[in-house]
Amino acid sequence: MSISITGDEKLAILPASRFFPNRTYGIVLRKGKILSPQARRFMEMLLHKKHRAAAEEDH
Repeated sequence: MSISITGDEKLAILPASRFFPNRTYGIVLRKGKILSPQARRFMEMLLHKKHRAAAEEDH
């Protein structure tokens, strides 16, 4: 069974602050292991948010 996003889905962004307290989180990668595409994308989104927040602090 495969699940793909085609772009026709009705997706929404929901704040997750009620599930994740405001604190520092880390990402642990296992040496020699490959991330699933979903895990890689999740990591990219977290890192993008981190870099965007750091840029906003510089201004």
